[in-house]
Amino acid sequence: MTIHPLISHKQLPFEVPAEHPEPNKTTRRALAEAEAKALGVIPDNSPAFDNTKDALEHLDKL
Repeated sequence: MTIHPLISHKQLPFEVPAEHPEPNKTTRRALAEAEAKALGVIPDNSPAFDNTKDALEHLDKL
């Protein structure tokens, strides 16, 4: 049922908004922090991991 309009009409069976909604305050703050770290304005103290296991163990501790 969902795939039929996609194939026969070459369109999605639902509407896709043309514009992206504005990010909320938390998202804007996270984007600003990421950009500041990338530019070296503030230190990037985020942990780095070589494998998934170590990353998941770190997340479990949070």
